[in-house]
Amino acid sequence: MIAFILACYGVLVYQLYVWQVRDAESYRAEAVTQQLKDTTLPAVRGSIYSANGKLLAKSSTVWNIVADPSSILKSGATEDQIRTAAEHVAELLDDGTTADTVYKALTASNKDTGEPYQYRVVKKGVEKPVADAILAYADSYRLKDGAAVDTSLQTEEKEDKKDGEAKTGKATRILYLTSEQAASRTYPYGEFLASVLGFCNEDGSGAYGLEKYYDETLAGTPGRSVAETDAYGEPLASGQADVHEAIDGSNLNLTIDENVQSIVEEYLTEAMSTFTVHGRGSAIVMNVKTGAILAMASLEQFDPNDPKTITDPKMNEILAKTEIDAEDIDWLESRLGEKAVKDIIADGIISHEKTTNEKGEEVSSEATQLQGMMREAQWKNKNITELYMPGSVFKLITASAGLDSGVMSAEQTFYCNGSLTVNEGSELWEHTYRCANGEVHYEQDMAGALNHSCNLWFIQAAETLKPQIFYDYIQAFGFTQPTGIDLPNETRWTSVYNAEQMAEVDTNLYTAAFGQNESITPMQMAEKMSYNPAKILGLDKGSLAEGKIADVVIIDPNEEYVIDKNTFASKGRNTPFHGRTVRGKVKVTICDGKVVYKDK
Repeated sequence: MIAFILACYGVLVYQLYVWQVRDAESYRAEAVTQQLKDTTLPAVRGSIYSANGKLLAKSSTVWNIVADPSSILKSGATEDQIRTAAEHVAELLDDGTTADTVYKALTASNKDTGEPYQYRVVKKGVEKPVADAILAYADSYRLKDGAAVDTSLQTEEKEDKKDGEAKTGKATRILYLTSEQAASRTYPYGEFLASVLGFCNEDGSGAYGLEKYYDETLAGTPGRSVAETDAYGEPLASGQADVHEAIDGSNLNLTIDENVQSIVEEYLTEAMSTFTVHGRGSAIVMNVKTGAILAMASLEQFDPNDPKTITDPKMNEILAKTEIDAEDIDWLESRLGEKAVKDIIADGIISHEKTTNEKGEEVSSEATQLQGMMREAQWKNKNITELYMPGSVFKLITASAGLDSGVMSAEQTFYCNGSLTVNEGSELWEHTYRCANGEVHYEQDMAGALNHSCNLWFIQAAETLKPQIFYDYIQAFGFTQPTGIDLPNETRWTSVYNAEQMAEVDTNLYTAAFGQNESITPMQMAEKMSYNPAKILGLDKGSLAEGKIADVVIIDPNEEYVIDKNTFASKGRNTPFHGRTVRGKVKVTICDGKVVYKDK
């Protein structure tokens, strides 16, 4: 017995040593933290404006409603009483949130351990009046003699914040709800300019587009408040608070002209509908002198206010299926990529069940994976991520290479009889090239070749230049490098032939000469074919003033006419607008002070 007493005494002495000597500092620090409330003060994210000051993206302060399920379940309230509370909270939210959703948040527990959570978000992005009403209800909805009562109606009873009981000791708290300040990002014009603006994650950080690229600039710096509290975590009225105010994010002012952007989106949407083009529409309007982007459209669009919702009807149609046919697979491969589709639905069956991989890890269902890929495809800004063949406009590069290298002059002539066979009778690939519509242009110089958009002239020009010189100029123009535009996710890959590839298979050289088989992004094309040459050549253009070069185009904005590709001064007839009635006809074109075109 004595030994037992001595042992107990020894344990007590040791525990006192631990508390007061060995771990005294850590316990002291823990005590301090329990008497202080550390609160993060969110910074307001900067707004995004157009070149004309139109507000395109803004942030506003909202509140998140947070529950403590652990304390709610310990309150002694019955399931029916908690469900009643959930119904009232749902009514106060008045945004479609169901009572069942609220109830699940109020009673949420760990599915593995069964332990109720101490923190669960009931609703995000609530306006302050609604948040205040919910917290007031939570404060008044109490348990009295086993029954739920509204103590706000009992004015004689006052709260005791120490244990949630009235001074009478008859009413205890049921709902343990608090609010957290947060920021809501909204885009007033919905789909407008969506692929450029991008959107934010649920935590408020930039996820795509300009929002992601300029995230640090827009986000600002959060503040911090450390206040003294009582034993129950409530700030003391007489206590001291150390407050470091948040620094709001900077605003972003774009070069985008919303008027030009609106026109571009309208006509691009119409053209895509007319020619049944899915997922490949893109357009850029650039100030050739400064490189400023005035408009950039990439359709189809999405709503950045709700970026996870898939708006493409065809995508939603496919997602609703279990089995898909060859037509659906072809369509998906054109939008998402052949390999990506085969990796998910190689058998043509879209499973909606989760699986496990070789490591025993849970893998999302095929339907969920496909949905994620569709979202990504919808968010892409195709002006910087997709590759296209430049076509006949690339002939300007071939001509420039010939002139600047000195290999050719403007008077250089080649013959065009409508077709040209290369590698005839050799071991190399024999192929016959033709001009558009089988036209014959006969003997012509460089100006004539450009005017007629003659494929055969430029094939012979590239053959004269040889692969290395031609590639050197492709590289000098910047076609082998991304533009470095201030947007994320610009592809760094192009399918431009190098000198070795053009030398090994000379048809590579020939097709590259008139813009085929090589692929670049629309942004590369806009920059390399407009801004870059203007910059390199030092063109003093772009303004009307005394002493400036008189290059002026006069239009009648109200006159309508029908586009006829057969009447183009240039013989390049690749246009999706043939036969289209448009408004705004060119009446006079003045170049270097001389009238070079006048409408009849």
